[in-house]
Amino acid sequence: MSRQVGGAPKTGAPKLSAVAAKSGTFGAKGSRAEVFRQMGMALREYLGAADMYEEAVADRMGLSRTDMRCVDLLERRGTMTAGALAVASGLTTGAVTFLIDRLEARGMVRRRRDPGDRRRVLVEMIESAAKEGFAIHQPMVTDMRALVQRYKMEELGIIFDFLTEARQVYESHAPRLRSRGDA
Repeated sequence: MSRQVGGAPKTGAPKLSAVAAKSGTFGAKGSRAEVFRQMGMALREYLGAADMYEEAVADRMGLSRTDMRCVDLLERRGTMTAGALAVASGLTTGAVTFLIDRLEARGMVRRRRDPGDRRRVLVEMIESAAKEGFAIHQPMVTDMRALVQRYKMEELGIIFDFLTEARQVYESHAPRLRSRGDA
């Protein structure tokens, strides 16, 4: 469905976002290929900005990017075994063992025995470290909440679907690259 740039949308056509309308170029040529190109570039720019932000957070917390990625996984997914953390992060179990040692020495995580299987060790975030991370993210979270308020629930549903499915595409391709298969 083609969108009109600026002014009122064509009858039955969805209204452009404020950013797309302001740019005056999104979907202007009307071709799906051009919209795909523009969306691809916008996604790359978004991922680049998110990457730079995460690097700044890691620097602020005195962590490497790899350590930060594992802290993020523990914050999002909660307590997990070292093996599960290795799989989720794409690291070897040996690398994760050293990573957990570093994070434990910094007071960010702790190991504890799994009450259901005493042979297993669980890794969990320490609450004070999670709060420190949240405090660093708080200004960005506030700005993102304000951004979300600009969209209707239906639009947020579309954005959520796109982000979820785009993540699944990335996740399906990472193992292929790690296995040194066809690129």
